Amino acid sequence: MALLGQESAFQAVGQPGQDYFEVKAPEGVLQIVDYLRQNPAVFEKMRQKGKERSQEFTFDKIQKEWVDLLTSTVTFLRRISEQITMLV
Repeated sequence: MALLGQESAFQAVGQPGQDYFEVKAPEGVLQIVDYLRQNPAVFEKMRQKGKERSQEFTFDKIQKEWVDLLTSTVTFLRRISEQITMLV
């Protein structure tokens, strides 16, 4: 769970109100904290969901995504280089 401004990374993978809350001013933080204090079941549900979702972002999984991205980029660049070499 997070309280944040318009953060593109959270917007890309999360759901507002379920994974995080967006706030536009400091007063928004206080409102959300009050809301969560008055609704402990909502807080607990968000906390549990955050714990579960954190398993999607382990070091090994992020590392694999980067390796796959870099490997595919290198493969793509090699193909382009080979095609250019054949044209010259």
